[in-house]
Amino acid sequence: MSGLRMAKASKAEMDGMIDFFNGLEKMQELSFRVDKNGFDRLGRWVFHRFKKIAAGWRRVAFGYVILFDNCVDPDKDHLEFKPEIYKALESRRLHKISEWSEEFGDCLFFYFPSFEEPPEVLCTTPESSDWDDRFSHFIRLDFNDIIEQAMERCQT
Repeated sequence: MSGLRMAKASKAEMDGMIDFFNGLEKMQELSFRVDKNGFDRLGRWVFHRFKKIAAGWRRVAFGYVILFDNCVDPDKDHLEFKPEIYKALESRRLHKISEWSEEFGDCLFFYFPSFEEPPEVLCTTPESSDWDDRFSHFIRLDFNDIIEQAMERCQT
């Protein structure tokens, strides 16, 4: 699969960042005061910049955690969608008619008369008697995963 990739942060790295920002926020909440000479240069830089991000860092960090837990393939060493997400995206992709195969079965086929008019849509196969050569694109109708998930939910 191609696309943008980035190394995954480990759980320890995520927890460490969260702990760091929780600590900084606690200092700010307690109105941590020191005199002008109480901070070294790095301390002042960190403290003042933390004030600017104090309200939003949790959305960034926890947003990542939520996306990571729900969307990222845990078997990869980089950020990549789970295989089931790629499969779902692929099944809804608009394909050229030349990509159709008998194994796909019935699909939604589209004819685009112009940009101003809506497409004509037909649920069929190119082998069917109602086939029209004007159709140039299709979307697969793969409901097997949906049916399997529904059956699993019914059993639990």
